[in-house]
Amino acid sequence: AALDSIVDCIKQTEEAYGNYRKGKKALSLITNECIKEVGRNPRPERIVRDVVTAVGLLLHGSTDPFSQIRSRIDPPVQLPLVSWPACQHMLMKKNFLKNLLKHNPVNFNIKRLKRFRPFASHDHLSTQTVEKHNIAFARIANWMHTSSLYCIRQRRLDRNGSKMRSKWLFGKSILKESRRRKKIWEKCEDGWLEGLYAY
Repeated sequence: AALDSIVDCIKQTEEAYGNYRKGKKALSLITNECIKEVGRNPRPERIVRDVVTAVGLLLHGSTDPFSQIRSRIDPPVQLPLVSWPACQHMLMKKNFLKNLLKHNPVNFNIKRLKRFRPFASHDHLSTQTVEKHNIAFARIANWMHTSSLYCIRQRRLDRNGSKMRSKWLFGKSILKESRRRKKIWEKCEDGWLEGLYAY
């Protein structure tokens, strides 16, 4: 059962990694001009602003203003926004897109990831919904979904693999000890009692 569990973890992690790689490839097709165009817009569509807010939460969730975002939301309610100027500042950074592409999802801060998950499960931020409004930011939304899922699956695999390895090492040590005791027993001349004292 433990082996089946770890095999399932591996399969799910490989699937998540494959989707992340596809999402990253799609992200690389976005031009800096697409990002800057939204960054210069004083009031883009609400759904685009929400994608940017979610990115900020995922990447900069420990610093203001993203640290102030509420993480509990009801499905019918749109996402709470931080000030758009703060989001613009993030978008207008020279290496914004480059940093997204370079970011290793396995290194996501676990607290930020937990706060991001309610947003990721909200239909309002699904790739299909965002795509109806802005293709470039739909690719960013897809990157958020696939990279965060890959991070979760990889960490679960690491955790389960570590537990299984610990059990294997423990079992190996028991086997080694049982063989040692068997050798002691085989050297005993007068049965188990003398063997017990010899041990």
